[in-house]
Amino acid sequence: MSNVMVSPRAPSLVAWRDGDFHRVESNSSRWKKAAVSIDNVKCTTDVAKEVRFCLGEVEARAFYTALKSKGGLGWSHQRFNQVCWWALELTLAKKPDRYGLWLSKQVSGWCATRKNIARIQDLLDDKCPNCQQVAETSEHLNCCPDEGRTQLFKESVGLLEKWLLEDNRTNPELAFWIPKYLLFRGQKLFADMGPMSANLQRAAASQDIIGWVEFLHGKVSEEIAQIQIAHCSLSSCRMNGRDWMKHFVSHLLHISHSQWIFRNFVLHDRSRGNLQLKARREVLIEIETLVDTHPDQTPAESQFCWRWTLITFTTHPLKSNRTGFGQ
Repeated sequence: MSNVMVSPRAPSLVAWRDGDFHRVESNSSRWKKAAVSIDNVKCTTDVAKEVRFCLGEVEARAFYTALKSKGGLGWSHQRFNQVCWWALELTLAKKPDRYGLWLSKQVSGWCATRKNIARIQDLLDDKCPNCQQVAETSEHLNCCPDEGRTQLFKESVGLLEKWLLEDNRTNPELAFWIPKYLLFRGQKLFADMGPMSANLQRAAASQDIIGWVEFLHGKVSEEIAQIQIAHCSLSSCRMNGRDWMKHFVSHLLHISHSQWIFRNFVLHDRSRGNLQLKARREVLIEIETLVDTHPDQTPAESQFCWRWTLITFTTHPLKSNRTGFGQ
């Protein structure tokens, strides 16, 4: 957090500096007895929201820049400074707490990927439920090459592009390059996309420091925010820059969240999900091994298999078959 310059008219002042609040005395006297200034902006209303944001940013910096061996994410301070954190804060303020919890797990890498679940539950299967790539991690979420996931990703980017182009709300260069940058799915740097203005080139380089994966976690470059704020100020757009950033980050998070929902549906659906189909195959194998065994010689733990025929079992979901497994 940078040092804060406070109003010279206030004799008794509070300033945010070097990660803490300090009292600053001023000789000038006549207008106000006290003032609070944060990030060079004097607060004229309730300061609680700004104070919470500043304190939260200090904690976030400590977590993001701590070494991975010490429980952090291993970011550099340069990378942390590129992010427009206020836009992410504005977006999450309108989301349910569970949405923020999902995002925090994605960012930290501790979400319920197959790699993590296999480690926790001592399983052998750690493959992506869609493309079957081994060791599914959080970084794989928006890069899965599965046909269905890819189709969903393209449709989501198409909806974002439509929103960008509506009502002249987006800087033309941003509206042109952002969808293309997303569709490369991290295989190409933003700065290498093509000819850009000097301002967008700086913004693209800044976004590349943050990374494509983090872009879809709502971490947008402050340089992009400044380009868009200037556009909203000078164009016929009915949105201001802060509102545009809030909606833009929400669109990015929606792309990631829709991928997570798709993935979970394929894995956990109660009738056709991968886990249910796997359980059904295991029971069928058990039945086939016992089909020539006399009922009296069947192990006690396998006696339940005699309650179905193979045809009934293979044509009904495990959970929905009233005479079958799980009832």
